Amino acid sequence: MTAKKKKNNRDDEAAHQVAADSTDTNAVVEGADTESKWERTPVPFIAAVAVVAAIIAAIVIGGIVSPAEENVSEAQRVDQATIAYIKARNGEDAQLKGAVCPGFDDEAFVVKPGGDKITYSKVENVKVDGDRAKADVTVAADEKDLPVAEWNFVRSDGGWLVCN
Repeated sequence: MTAKKKKNNRDDEAAHQVAADSTDTNAVVEGADTESKWERTPVPFIAAVAVVAAIIAAIVIGGIVSPAEENVSEAQRVDQATIAYIKARNGEDAQLKGAVCPGFDDEAFVVKPGGDKITYSKVENVKVDGDRAKADVTVAADEKDLPVAEWNFVRSDGGWLVCN
């Protein structure tokens, strides 16, 4: 045999060996892939449970830190001050001073004092500017609405007081 033929035979044998090795390797790898593809793990379930638990914990903590009773808008606080003034003025609450600003002049106020009890109708268009607010207030006397009047309010100790 010539040197050239020997070299070709060796190359053929090497190529054959590589092909055989790669076939064996692929067979092993394919079998391993097939087994792992069908293997089930609890990881996705555990991750889903952890996410749900985190969401529930956030909701509970949010409710504790900021209860709904404390989530009152400034317009609602002005509305509450209006109702407190009306109750005090009607004699339902003896603390008129706690519902009005110091120096409040009932004679000069938009709702004139008198024997008629006034009732709350509505508060609209609340405009807050720092510690001062204005609102369009409708009250009724003798069961008929009085004209809408602009009331002034001043913030005091976290609440609002009716002012002239």
